[in-house]
Amino acid sequence: MKTPHLSTHPSQLPLILVPALPLILMACGGATPAAAPTPVEPAATSAGGEAPAEPLVLRTTTPIPVPQPAIAREDLVEPLQGIWTETEEIVAQRPPEPPTATDQASIENWAAESFAPWVDARRGQIQQMEPALATLQQDPLSLAVSAALFGYAYEDTAAGIRGAPVPATIATDAELLEIYVATLDEALHPFAQRALESYAYCATTIARLAQEPNSPGPSAGPEGDEQNAQNTVGGPWISWAAYCLDRGRDVADVFELGADSETAAEEPAAVE
Repeated sequence: MKTPHLSTHPSQLPLILVPALPLILMACGGATPAAAPTPVEPAATSAGGEAPAEPLVLRTTTPIPVPQPAIAREDLVEPLQGIWTETEEIVAQRPPEPPTATDQASIENWAAESFAPWVDARRGQIQQMEPALATLQQDPLSLAVSAALFGYAYEDTAAGIRGAPVPATIATDAELLEIYVATLDEALHPFAQRALESYAYCATTIARLAQEPNSPGPSAGPEGDEQNAQNTVGGPWISWAAYCLDRGRDVADVFELGADSETAAEEPAAVE
């Protein structure tokens, strides 16, 4: 669909200068890494000499919609545990509520004071998770599961940008609305593209590992080594491959990343 030229409506040209659009393209600052989950003290040893129960982990984050892990989260390697927890904390920070008024001035203020800082914070928090990926380069399964988590963070951010409110003065003009939406889509495209690439990496890597027996997996310690030796490393995680394949298709459809989009499977990386 071709974008109309603004010259056909010179009197309405100022209406497209709502700062929400260029502001979300600004470079972001840093973000504070997520805190580790707080362990709950185990029960004391009973009089009969029974060993104390394993420590429980009290999670303060809201779960994100991913498949159940093949092993307990507490048994995953620490970098992957950290990425999972930080992804939950990132997604829990929902986009700011839009202003009740839909006039240009109200949305300008909301964009500058609330919406742009939220986008910047999201981008910065995803970048904060990147160093953990460097420690997983020799652990392809953990890297693939991390890619699924990065993919969800990217997808959720793209959806939040698309949900930005439209000024009433633009919503009532079909031509300006088309330009506004096209510009907003351009802003969210890097996040949607990264989501698609991350999901593709997850799906293809786990599918490949499902065919390779005795590969190193995301378990930590001797128990993990014993478990991985019993089957293919990717087999128990195959539901994650299906999950990433489905979400990747949804991202491509919703954000119109069609045949002209590069969908090569790539390791997760931050949006610049």
